[in-house]
Amino acid sequence: MVGSEQHHDGANKLNDAQNLDSIPSLETQVPWKVIIIGLTVGSIFASAPFAVSYLLSLLTSRHRLVPYADSNNGIQIQRPLDWEVRKINNNFIGDVVEFISPKIEGDSFFEAVTISVEKFSGTFKQYTQSELQDIKLYLKSASITINRYSTLADNKAFELEYTTKERSKLTKYWKKSTLYNKKVYKITYAANVADYKKYFPTVELMAQSFKIKSTLVGAFIVPTPHAKHVQQLEYGRQHKVY
Repeated sequence: MVGSEQHHDGANKLNDAQNLDSIPSLETQVPWKVIIIGLTVGSIFASAPFAVSYLLSLLTSRHRLVPYADSNNGIQIQRPLDWEVRKINNNFIGDVVEFISPKIEGDSFFEAVTISVEKFSGTFKQYTQSELQDIKLYLKSASITINRYSTLADNKAFELEYTTKERSKLTKYWKKSTLYNKKVYKITYAANVADYKKYFPTVELMAQSFKIKSTLVGAFIVPTPHAKHVQQLEYGRQHKVY
């Protein structure tokens, strides 16, 4: 009886040893896909704090655009948070506000965006011609690089870019203007030639956000279908600006 039990125990031990040999090793038990997925998930969780921190930095960045509104002149625009706001309200030249870039050490030129609103009783084409004539008359050294039609505040606009010499330094200007209700609404960007491209993407975003609203009813201007049709007909009659 004892011999039988010993024989039985020996058989069990032999079976256990065989079972141990049949258990797959860790190398074959864990597929590489599982390892890769684990590493990927781990890296995501590891980098999550950095991603959240980056998103928060974008939301709190000094360079983000914030709204600016002037109810007296019926305009609204997004401007950089860290740019200085200087109200002008110069009735003679029409400038109402100026946004000035932050001071940079070693740079004596302050890049700026100026918004102006001035009365004009003529047509849009007459305005564009007068704008070009003024540049050619008063800025003899000006070199015009952009001279074309565009859009501003959902209205037909005139876009102009030129470089001129001022106080022995080259200054580059970019202007976009539109005529609405016998008033010219103009955005002017002035910068040192060397820094012009640095701020231009921001200026473009500002121009895209620019809106004109009625000072009488306080609502943003939405051209009626008839007004749009008239604008299209007028635009079709326009020729190249000389």
